[in-house]
Amino acid sequence: MDFSLNDHQKLIRDTVRQFMEAEVRASVKDMEKEERFPAEAIRKLGEMGCCGMLVPEEWGGPGFDHVSYVLMLEEVARVFTALSTALGVTNSAVQAPLLLFGTEAQKKKYLRRMATGETLGAFCLTEPAAGSDAAGIQARAVRVGECYKLNGTKTWVTNGSVAGVLLVFCKDRSRRGREGHQRVSGGTGIRGFRAGAA
Repeated sequence: MDFSLNDHQKLIRDTVRQFMEAEVRASVKDMEKEERFPAEAIRKLGEMGCCGMLVPEEWGGPGFDHVSYVLMLEEVARVFTALSTALGVTNSAVQAPLLLFGTEAQKKKYLRRMATGETLGAFCLTEPAAGSDAAGIQARAVRVGECYKLNGTKTWVTNGSVAGVLLVFCKDRSRRGREGHQRVSGGTGIRGFRAGAA
């Protein structure tokens, strides 16, 4: 099996490395000290296609392969690990489930903006009492018409303060199954839910 990179993968690696060295490295210490989100770097990386690398072209992404995606994350993490985490969450933890399980309307509404970096995604699983144990979460979802009303507390929500799309884990007691576990997907049902809000 040949593990060498192809020319396109090398170009992505080198382009991201050059960007991170030239435009981000000098400001990392200040951003960390000031606890400032790297919005400008995200915007520029979005223009380069790094905010939705695995999103197919039909949804506004470049449709890159997984090796290219990982090379991008490596180059970003080499300079600023927190930035690579923000990119990893929006690319993998939010866009991937949306691609696999989202409705056509949800994909149309969210994926294009996420692929360009205009909107970031946040993954809302961890809770103060349950940690990242999905079976132990206490957040609740109650269906109200076509939407869900959410009630609960989340913590450690990467991109939480800046995200436009939140993938929220919660329980719906009206459903049968393992303690009412329910995947609640998108739309206006999650609008207005804030990390840390009860």
